[in-house]
Order: sequence, then structure tokens, then C-alpha cells
Amino acid sequence: MSLEHLLTIPVELVRRTFAEDPDAQGEQPVEETVATTLAELQQAGSREDSTGAVQIATYRLFLAAGQPLRGWDAVRLVDTGELLELEGDAFEPRSPLTGDSHVEAVVRRIDFGVDFAEPPVEGRAA
Repeated sequence: MSLEHLLTIPVELVRRTFAEDPDAQGEQPVEETVATTLAELQQAGSREDSTGAVQIATYRLFLAAGQPLRGWDAVRLVDTGELLELEGDAFEPRSPLTGDSHVEAVVRRIDFGVDFAEPPVEGRAA
């Protein structure tokens, strides 16, 4: 049985790669490609500061099979603009009984006081 009917949260998969050609300073710039898909997020834990404000929230991310993500990729929640960073590579478990598979990853949101309701400032990475 496929879990695709459980994937209801629109997300953008932000895949990062190095550009083929170096920039003017001779460094390999990072290029991002974005693809929109549906996911499921389940909170796995959080860390708070001394006032009780959440600083880091950890989630388990579920995607349809065939969505390869590596440890330096990210997932952006379409509704809020929040950026969730992967903790290691995503993996694709497969059922030994049915052969069905899906993609799982651990992602985290780090809150440095950014208000995601505001649009990103031009020239500053979101």
C-alpha cells in the first residue's frame, strides 16, 4: 500500500549543487534548483532556550519514492516559507512484503528570530 494519500503538505525541495564554472573570485558557487511536491511532517523533538522559546525543532519528513535528497539540501514549507535543513542524507526504505517504498529524512528548523510571514529581503538569502 502506497502512502501517497498521506502526503498533504506542499513543500519545495531545494537541491543544492556546485556550479560548473567558478565565479570571478575563483570559488565554486552553489546553485539551487527547486521542485514542488507533497510531504508529511511529524515533529520528532525540540530544544528550547532558558525562556522556553523553541530554538531547534526536529521533524521526520516523508516523501513519495524517488525524491533523492542529500545532507546539504533543504525543504521549504510553501505555506509559511520556513526552511528545514536535512540532517544527513534521505533514505528510501522498501517493504520486503509489498516492494513499496517511500523517502524518509530527518530535518530541522532553526529559529534565529526570523519572522517567516515577512517576505525575504532582496539580496539576503532566505
